Amino acid sequence: MVTKSVCSPITTLSVPSRIFSYDPDGSLWLSPSHLSRRIFSLDKEAARRYFTQLKYRNMRKVAKQDIESLYKAILDLRNLGEADRFFRDLLTATETEGLAERWKAARLLAEGVPYTQIIEQTGLSSTTVARVARWVKAGAGGYQTALKRAVRR
Repeated sequence: MVTKSVCSPITTLSVPSRIFSYDPDGSLWLSPSHLSRRIFSLDKEAARRYFTQLKYRNMRKVAKQDIESLYKAILDLRNLGEADRFFRDLLTATETEGLAERWKAARLLAEGVPYTQIIEQTGLSSTTVARVARWVKAGAGGYQTALKRAVRR
């Protein structure tokens, strides 16, 4: 949050990965990592409209056919090298690591490893481990199918 020496916010508005503060004089302040800067002046109603538009712009729906196209592209990969290159191009290193950690958590849960050990081994939060556990037990069946096939290999 912005300090008093910079401004005295009345309202704080949240948007993905940024905090904006609305000042009494009609200014909006951007506050990333303790550095604040004035971005523009708006009245309170204009600020709400702006952030509502921003929120919905970031929440666009992806068409079902585009998701299915992605799944088909993954199924068309023929070996580990192709999969490695595809996912390296598709995802950031952090996103790939996050998926790998969730998959490891699912495998460990299937083996009966306690949550605390899974958290230590993967670095995942307890909330994420619990969510993966819920999906392994009562999800759409994707984890179960993949886990059964992984055991065969």
